Amino acid sequence: MKRVAEYLVLALLVIFLITKGMAPAWKVVHSDFANYYVSAKLVTSGESLDKLYDNLWFQERIKDQGINTPGKFSPFPPVTAWIMLPLTSFDALTAQRIFLFINLGFLFLGIILLQKITSWKITECGILVLGGGLSIINNFAFGQVYWIMTAFTLLAIILAKGKYFWIAGLIFGFFISLKYFPVVFVGGYFLIAFVEKKPASVSEFISNNNIKIVIWSVITLLAIFAAEYLFFGSEIVNEFFQSVFLPHLDGTLTGQGLYSFHYQSWDNLFRNLFIVNAEFNPSPFIDWPEGKTVIKLIVMTILVGWMLYVLYRYKASEVNVRRAVYLSVPAFYALTILPITATYHFALLLVPLSIIIGEKLLEKRLMATALIIYGLIGFIPYGLAFRLGQSWGVFFAYPRLWLISALYAIVVYGLLKKKELISASYKVNLD
Repeated sequence: MKRVAEYLVLALLVIFLITKGMAPAWKVVHSDFANYYVSAKLVTSGESLDKLYDNLWFQERIKDQGINTPGKFSPFPPVTAWIMLPLTSFDALTAQRIFLFINLGFLFLGIILLQKITSWKITECGILVLGGGLSIINNFAFGQVYWIMTAFTLLAIILAKGKYFWIAGLIFGFFISLKYFPVVFVGGYFLIAFVEKKPASVSEFISNNNIKIVIWSVITLLAIFAAEYLFFGSEIVNEFFQSVFLPHLDGTLTGQGLYSFHYQSWDNLFRNLFIVNAEFNPSPFIDWPEGKTVIKLIVMTILVGWMLYVLYRYKASEVNVRRAVYLSVPAFYALTILPITATYHFALLLVPLSIIIGEKLLEKRLMATALIIYGLIGFIPYGLAFRLGQSWGVFFAYPRLWLISALYAIVVYGLLKKKELISASYKVNLD
């Protein structure tokens, strides 16, 4: 009976993916894919890229390709213009359809990699992946690259465990240059090396396997940056850092509403609570601009404090357990404090979740709760939430923020509880 239920749930999730994710991507070019595709077309056509971060100019280039959708290049690093180069010989819709099948191939790969990490059955891994709901659906529908990055990150973690350090580093370095997030895993490997036995010399430190991953990631990142600098020029690269990257860290995207509930971040919540805007936020909870900074600092301090305390408690743990904690907890933390979030970003939740599952770091009750929250994040009725936020109060407009924060809290609590049980068992054995 359980097996029948598994196949039924999996079938329903596949139907949901086909109807809500794949079918829309087959019919019309979405703005996300258009941004990738048009920037690549500009590269292959040899057109001047001096106005790449000019939203109005880029919108005109989208129209030139016969694509009827709003778009802009401004949220992306310059390297983004290269990722769709192999598809530029096709028209936009055909290219998006090809990319749809590429995403589908990586979906199957991701399920296989997930099985390798978790040791779950293939059907269970399929349910876990597709149970991400809108994170997967919108990745397919919008022509996004986040699922591909998720699959590659799973692969890199497996390769690192198998001592293919340089390949893992190449993967991490490439995707850091593209979407930043994998830096948390590279940071995790650095911290693992840092808490291990103190090396006698620099050469011994560099020879540490975890440091090899960090070194190869940095080499890859620097190589891509140098290529960007040479190809796009200093002005474009400088404009990216000044007008895109630094504002992004503060929850600001050029040409997008700063008060939009879609962002689902602490930064966005505090902006809506404390900062008056005549057009978009005329009646905040309290007119206290400094409150955004003060309350955000308090919340961020609490959240980072949780992470650091867990890492401290596990610094002397068994090697596999320490690795799992040092790779997963920073990832959960990062997804909780992202200044700007979208549904497809949360495909990345599978990475730390799979690590926790693979090492059985949470007791069954807490693991079940974590999986339920993961599923809820994937199937949030955003339209209803936003309407409630407008009529009942702004707090109702941030369901994804509350859920990812709850998931982070459960993981922290579960790991600390597990550590206490391990310590108690160890003490009993000594006695």
